[in-house]
Amino acid sequence: MQNDPPTSLEEILSSDEASFNYLDKICLNLKSNRTNPLLVLYYPATPDAMMSNDDMSTVYNEFRRSGFSRDTRRVKELDVLIHTLGGQADVGYMLGQIIRSFSDKVNFIIPFHSASAGTLTCLSGNKILFASYAYLTPIDVSLGTIPLMSLDYFTNFAVECRQKVEQMFQDNGFKDSKSTVEADLLVQLAQQIDGINIGRYYRERTLTGYYAHRLLNDYMFADSSEREELSAAISHDLIFSYPAHEFYLDFIFSKNLKLPEEELPEDQSDVAKKIVRMLDLYTNQNIACKEIEKGYRMPFIKMYG
Repeated sequence: MQNDPPTSLEEILSSDEASFNYLDKICLNLKSNRTNPLLVLYYPATPDAMMSNDDMSTVYNEFRRSGFSRDTRRVKELDVLIHTLGGQADVGYMLGQIIRSFSDKVNFIIPFHSASAGTLTCLSGNKILFASYAYLTPIDVSLGTIPLMSLDYFTNFAVECRQKVEQMFQDNGFKDSKSTVEADLLVQLAQQIDGINIGRYYRERTLTGYYAHRLLNDYMFADSSEREELSAAISHDLIFSYPAHEFYLDFIFSKNLKLPEEELPEDQSDVAKKIVRMLDLYTNQNIACKEIEKGYRMPFIKMYG
């Protein structure tokens, strides 16, 4: 193991370059341990650091900067350390496609979490490697701060309310009586949320499911005789089968989902977590992932080839 990283503000601010040299040393340690080139995709856990369109060119340029080419020098096996709360589904899909355009085989390393659009990116891999107590999340989209699956649960609640009221009518001898409670509840929902936006987000959910199916079918299960069945089932489950957008899909749940995954050896897990903790530290001190404009904080994206 490496020596402990600098922890005091004075140590960090004494030399930004020295700090990043220390981070590079840890990343190269993981690369050497696993004997694969390493791409780090780190997003701070803040609302202004989500996966966005600018990241696509950054990832592409990191491959080219490291001397890799889609046509003449592809990566035989790549490790991608990813740490994100998500972002735009389109970006999650495109990052997966960019990574695969340079790489024959890809392992996604999850030190702590890769959520939502980050989960979508991971579906482009051949294998997902979980550090200790790491997790993915479902890929359901959100309506502002409201997960779309919450609308599904509310709709089901409205249906159940109507069924129970009508059953009560029947039990009390009112066989032809109907209840309007379902319609009343849905009207209240529509008054709270613009119906046009609801329709748009349901369309985006369909698009997200298509992205997931495409990545699973083309990459994760490309060599499986059951790839179409697995891709359809997993993409559906990741959108519809879990009780909350923030549901933690840990190693066990991912295994049950039939994703190709493994647990990282403990020494590699410790190093992967140390990389994220160092980047958390640098971000808190505004050394890494600086806010370059209001509402946008840069991720840390770097290839160690």
